[in-house]
Amino acid sequence: MKLDEIARLAGVSRTTASYVINGKAKQYRVSDKTVEKVMAVVREHNYHPNAVAAGLRAGRTRSIGLVIPDLENTSYTRIANYL
Repeated sequence: MKLDEIARLAGVSRTTASYVINGKAKQYRVSDKTVEKVMAVVREHNYHPNAVAAGLRAGRTRSIGLVIPDLENTSYTRIANYL
């Protein structure tokens, strides 16, 4: 389910739905009634923002890569587990 669908089902704009879902409703003075309408649709459809899509839009994924030359070496394994 996409943000546009959430907005349509809640009867609000895409921007308003985005403010509510991203926790910025108070900052942009979205009414409590509107927040509840959007959140009811979110709960009903078990909506979760797509982290991969958000990372692509933002240009960062908040992920790191780790290249380990030897998995049998316990030092490397400890480092990988720590991360």
